[in-house]
This record gives sequence, structure tokens and C-alpha cells, in this order.
Amino acid sequence: MRLDILDIKEHHVEDRLVKLVKKMGGISYKFTSPSRRSVPDRLILLNGHIFFVECKAPGKTATDSQAEEHRKIREQGGQVWIASNYDEVALILDVYSTGRELWTSVKSSI
Repeated sequence: MRLDILDIKEHHVEDRLVKLVKKMGGISYKFTSPSRRSVPDRLILLNGHIFFVECKAPGKTATDSQAEEHRKIREQGGQVWIASNYDEVALILDVYSTGRELWTSVKSSI
């Protein structure tokens, strides 16, 4: 089933991420923290890399509390990416599968 860009919801982006990570031989954990709100949606392990991905519907951005949590993770040396469409999911995973430099079109919310 092909979805129009207006029909794509956050869970569609997240489902695509999970399927691609699995296809690439990686692991995708749904990340929740009972004592901490606004943590990223997914913890990804792929080709020796560990990083977080926040999934959003197209055109949506991280909330202020999510952006603050992302900042805290980055201060500790972690990597957090925001994917709001299928192309961004593919670009993020391409970086970790090929070792290419990060493309500026990928939102990293730095």
C-alpha cells in the first residue's frame, strides 16, 4: 500500500525505520523510560553503532522537551536523529551502513 505524503503518520515513519533496520541486520528497540519523558522513540544498533531516532510525521518537529532531552543525550556523546519521512529514514540508515559522511539534509537537531 502506497501512502500519499498527507496520509503518512508518525507510526508509518517508525514502522519503515524498524523494517529497514531489521532488513539490514540491525536491532531496533522501542525506547521508553518510565521515569523520564520525551526520550527518543527508538534505540538502534547497526553495524557497530548505537544511536537514537525520534520519528515524526512529515512537517512535524521535536517538542521543546524532546529537543532538551536530545541535547542532554548529545552532551553525553550520544547521537540522536529526527526522521519525519521515508527519505530521512533511508539517509540516516545509509550513513551507518556505508560509513559515509552525514548529509546536511538529514535533520540532526544540533
